[in-house]
Formats: sequence, structure tokens, C-alpha cells
Amino acid sequence: MEQLKKDIIPAILQQTKIEIAGTLNNAGMIGALRHFLIQESLQPFNKITTLIESNKHMLTKGETTIANYIITNLDEVPDFTISEMAKKIDVSSSMLTRFCKKLGIDSYSKFRLMAKEAIVGGRIHDKPDTTSLIEVKQDYITILNKLETLNEGYDVKEFAARLKNVNRIFFYGLGEMSFVVTQIKYKLMELGIIVDCFSHKYEMEKSKELLNPETVVVGLSLSGSDSEIHHLFEVAKVKGSLTVGITSQKDTPIYCEAELSYLIPSSNGNALSSVNETSTLLLLEVLFKELNGLRKKVAVEEIV
Repeated sequence: MEQLKKDIIPAILQQTKIEIAGTLNNAGMIGALRHFLIQESLQPFNKITTLIESNKHMLTKGETTIANYIITNLDEVPDFTISEMAKKIDVSSSMLTRFCKKLGIDSYSKFRLMAKEAIVGGRIHDKPDTTSLIEVKQDYITILNKLETLNEGYDVKEFAARLKNVNRIFFYGLGEMSFVVTQIKYKLMELGIIVDCFSHKYEMEKSKELLNPETVVVGLSLSGSDSEIHHLFEVAKVKGSLTVGITSQKDTPIYCEAELSYLIPSSNGNALSSVNETSTLLLLEVLFKELNGLRKKVAVEEIV
């Protein structure tokens, strides 16, 4: 515990004001504080893995080797200088520096500090006996944390403002994303929005004739490189439709082509994981909750 106090608690408390509700008893207060410290301590680890996942398409073969090694052996990073780590992974120091910069981290030294915080956070969270329910619960919390990390610089209010007067939305998604677009369709209908979804190439091709300035086109692509959706965005722009891209990879064709782009976490190929579907649904939930709130506010103002 003394080591944790030195390593991570000061870093958390320097940026945090903690207020305890007067209705909590001692046990409740301790439980709430423990939960808070666990979640805060996991932030550095989530940030590192999220940054690697969302930029993996831009990594060279050597940088991918670095990423794979670091994810598996993160606990070694704080103990080695850049030259020592480069020798251990069998890459150059300059490649390690480029790897850090591709993740948006200024230097390897800063990356070492992030790794140290991540390791200590893991120590706080590690429990030998966890049930499947607790593991799944933590997975969902991790998804939310990663969503927040990936979209820190994005304003969801802009999404709401741009869609405020829109009456028709087309969703496009191939493969596993076809399930997501169907799920969100009926939820949005409750908001009084005309929604349709397309998950087959033939449907996508025919839907182009319906695009106009009053239509919003939302493309879901995990890789960010689906040529059918990218082409649809090009057609939509010519016809004056607003394009919204949702992908797990930054700086891909769909991410760059869309007028508004948002990121979701990657599942890392786990066959049992539903990260892709869950994170997309959660992101859309946030976006359309903001839109619904704005529409209600406008309706009240019009009545007044």
C-alpha cells in the first residue's frame, strides 16, 4: 500500500477534488473511494492499449513488432532506457521514438511514465478470484473508458447541432456491423426520425438515388477502408448529404472522407468479444442522446 501511495495516488489526487456524500456510512465511503481509485488507476493502461489499437493500421512491420511486445510485456517498459528496450526488441532507438510519436506520445521517456502508472494501476485492480460477471462488468467499463479516450477531442454537441433539423438518416454497415445498424434503426424511429439501414452491396448501390441535402449518411467500418462505404461518402458529398464515419482506425479513407468522424475501440480479434458491436451501440447512444436533448430544448423554446 505504501508503494501505491507513492506511485499513483498523488498523481490522481493532484487532478481530482473528492467530495463524499453525507449520507454514506464508513463502509459506503470506503467502497465508493475504492471503486473510484480502481477506475482512475486503470486509465493509463486503457490509454496505452487504446492508442495502439486505434493506430495499428499506420504501423510498419517493425513498429507492429514493438506494439505486440509492449502489450505483452508492459511491465518491462519502466525498467529500460530507450536503447536497452530497442536492443531487447531488436529494433532501432529511432524506430521506438517514431512508434511513440505515431501514438501521439512526445517521447519514449513520457511513454515510460505512462507505462509505470499503468502497471501500478494493474496492481490495484488485480484480484485472484473474479467471477465471470465481474469480468464482463469490467469489460464494459473498459469499453466506456476507451470510448472516452478515443473521442476526447471530438464535440458531440456538433453532431447534435448538425443533425438538429434532419429528418432522414441512412446507416451503412457490412459484416458484423450490419447487426448494429439494424439495432439502432428502431431506437431512432422513437425519436421521430426516418431511418433506414443498408448492409448489402446491392442495397447500397440503389440507395444512392435517394441521397439529398436532407439526408445524413452514417457509415460503420471497423477497418475504415471498406471501399463501398468510402464510395458512398463520395457520392453523398456530391449530393449535399452530411457524412458521419465511425471506425476503429484513425486516418483511414472513411475516417478522412467523413465530415464528422468518431472512433470506437478494437476487439483485438477475440472471437468471444462483442467489443465492436457494444462500443458502436454505446457511441451511437451518446450521440443520439445529445441530439434528442437538443431537440427537446428547441421544442420548449418554440412553445415559450
